[in-house]
Parts: sequence; C-alpha cells; structure tokens
Amino acid sequence: MEKPVLTYSHSLLLPLTRSCGVQCNYCTFKQNDGTLLTFDEIETTLQKHSVSGICEVTVTAGQALEDIPEICEQLNKQGYASYTEYVRDVCHLILENGLLPSLDIGPMTYAQLETLAPYIASMNLFLENINTDFAATIQKGKSIDERMECISDAGLLHIPVTTGILLGAGESIDDGFATLGAIEELHEKHQNIQSVVFQCVFSDGHFQASDVSAGELQLLIKYCKKMMPNVAVSVPIQSPCPWLEENVNGIDDIGHVYEGTDGIEWGRPFPKLTEIERMVIKKGYGLKARFPIFETIFKRMQLSEHLQATINEWINKKEYMSYRN
Repeated sequence: MEKPVLTYSHSLLLPLTRSCGVQCNYCTFKQNDGTLLTFDEIETTLQKHSVSGICEVTVTAGQALEDIPEICEQLNKQGYASYTEYVRDVCHLILENGLLPSLDIGPMTYAQLETLAPYIASMNLFLENINTDFAATIQKGKSIDERMECISDAGLLHIPVTTGILLGAGESIDDGFATLGAIEELHEKHQNIQSVVFQCVFSDGHFQASDVSAGELQLLIKYCKKMMPNVAVSVPIQSPCPWLEENVNGIDDIGHVYEGTDGIEWGRPFPKLTEIERMVIKKGYGLKARFPIFETIFKRMQLSEHLQATINEWINKKEYMSYRN
C-alpha cells in the first residue's frame, strides 16, 4: 500500500511591520513598533535566505495600518501614496529575486487586490470564525464581512486563497462547523479556495488557549472533506494540537516550513525541515514540496507575465516537475 504524502511550502516569513490596528486576544504577532521595512532591508533578507532553497516568501503585516500615523509617515517618506503601492513593489522585488510572493496582510478592497494580483502567487486570509459574538469579544476591530468579501473578490481575480478556522481561541465546535459552511459557500462561487487550515492557537503570558482534542479536530476535518472534497486540508506542523501523536486522518498538507521565525508562536524558532521529515516519516507519511499554489488549482490560474517567468524557472526543478503535467 502506498503511503500517504503530506505537502508543504518551503517559505520565508517577511513581516513588513508588526504594527497592527486591530485587537485579537490570542495574538503573538503584534508589537506596535511603528516601523516599516525598507527595500534595502528586504533585499538583504531575501539574499540571506535564498540559499536555503525557499520557494515562497510570505509577505505579512498587521491590519488597518492606514490608521497608524507612524506607518503613514514612513510611506510618505518613501514616496508612496498608499500602502498597496508599497506592497506591490515589495512583491515585484521578490519576483525579481526568483521567488514567489504570497500575501498575508488581512482583507483588501477589490481595487487593492486588482493592483496586487499580477505580482502574487496566492493569498492567505483566514475566515477564522463567523460568530459575531466571538468577533466582538476576541477579535476587536476585525470584520467578518470584509474577510468574506475579500475572499470572493480574490475569486473574481483568479487569486488562489488559503483560508482557515481558529481552534482553541474560545470558539465552540458548532462555530467551526458554521465557519466551514461559510467557506464552502465562498468556494462554490469561484472555486478559488485551495486549502483550509485548521489553526490551533498557542497559550502565552496574556492568553490561555483552550485544549483542542484530536477527536474534535477529526470531526471538523471529516466535515470539511465532505463539503469541499477538492480542497486541501492543512494542519500546521507546529500546531499545539497533537495530531501526529493521535493519528488524525484526512490531512493533506502541513502548511509552511519557515526559515527563521515561527509564523504562529513568535517567541520560538521554527522546526528544521530535517526534523519535520523525521517526524512525519516515523508516522508513515511521505513529504513533498509544493508551490504556494496547490497543483489542483494551478492549472486553472491565469498567470501574469511577472509570475509566469518565475514559475517557469521553478517547474524545471526536480521537486516541482509535477506542475508541468
């Protein structure tokens, strides 16, 4: 019997700023340092990590940055009329360095997405939880409607989206089922959702995450598979939910394998790829690198010239040859 294979994207996490204009109780990202990366800093970081074999650069930042005066001042000093123009040029620089940019900067308007679409391989935007009481108490400043509209607009622009739900942040399992149902409705419109991530949050000094049992995770994954059979199920390899130990079934992907900083719990280093390989092989899985674009959706994409040139270089490499078929 052929062993199941888990996919991953070998990535660099590039936080443009850790300032943020919203309040999420469980967040370990926000620092409100008021600084924005310069292009010299970005170029140095890209060159430092390109030798590690990364394929993707996940461009991340806080949300509602237009409400932070220090950020607006820095954009003006760099000659930008808008944050979107700055992000566009960051993604262009990433492509010029032979890497594929994906965005994780929160919801955007249609006009903003249209500006960025030619320069990004994919977008990460978690729906998280559609319960309005949860949003009002746990995620102050976030809008469920804005996230849903942005995912739908990304579909109109043929942008592959990785979305997901939160676990351990105070939600109920019924919230999980309802949010997966909303994701399925969004996917029905444009078939642009490529992966659903089951994101367990970490406890830290100011937030105590609730335990997520393997049984609850298994029920949610089973439901997701039934509702969206052509969408990958992703559980981050560093998730605090012990899914490998409990042998949870139905997982297709382990998300990002980051160089450097952990993208969920910022206070600890990310596991090395060799360590991850040992973990999954021990449990009977194979491991396969992928683009930020999943193969199932890649063939339906309308690639810009900016993206096509970079992707053509990658699909000639042995580990990505399957994208040519």
